[in-house]
Amino acid sequence: MDILQNNQPMFATLILAAGKSSRMGVPKWSLAFDRHQTFVEHLIQVSQRAGSKEIIVVVNIEDQKLFDKHFSKFPMGVKWVINEHPEWERFYSLQLGLRPLMQPLPVLVCNIDHPFLEVTTIQTLLSLKNKADYAVPTYQNQGGHPILISNTIVQDVLKTAEPQIHLKTFLQKYTQARIAVQDPRILSNINTPEDYLHYFPKVKAFSNL
Repeated sequence: MDILQNNQPMFATLILAAGKSSRMGVPKWSLAFDRHQTFVEHLIQVSQRAGSKEIIVVVNIEDQKLFDKHFSKFPMGVKWVINEHPEWERFYSLQLGLRPLMQPLPVLVCNIDHPFLEVTTIQTLLSLKNKADYAVPTYQNQGGHPILISNTIVQDVLKTAEPQIHLKTFLQKYTQARIAVQDPRILSNINTPEDYLHYFPKVKAFSNL
């Protein structure tokens, strides 16, 4: 139960962006968050502002060239990992993304289709200290994203031989801390162009590729 170590908000960030995005039509990481940033750039920038010590992004092999082209110079302190089997779902991406971590830190796990990350949400999750194995933000008693997993869970994920287990099922054996935040967007899930237009009606560029 080491969500916060030494009373310091030290953590790593893992951004899961390896899905095929078939319903969206373009890679979700490339969606415009605003005039200046894509979804993935926003998640990286907010994580860095909150003090993330390491940031890892998992993408699928088909997006690799697009990713390289968009990020001709990748942000300092950020690594990316290729998932050659995105059909194996999120747990496998989680395993791949956790392997390169250099420090035994709690990890903020972000899904690319939940882009509304705020520094205050990260700080709220980190404030739980040693109260549970993982932390979940809630809005009106509904669990949202991202989640913060302890280093105990990180190590257990890496030891798991079954890469296609559902993450929710895997987490059932661990203690959970839920904490309310004031941002209803933690419940958002952007999977289709209609979802995108609902949350970003004023953004002119659909994708920044």
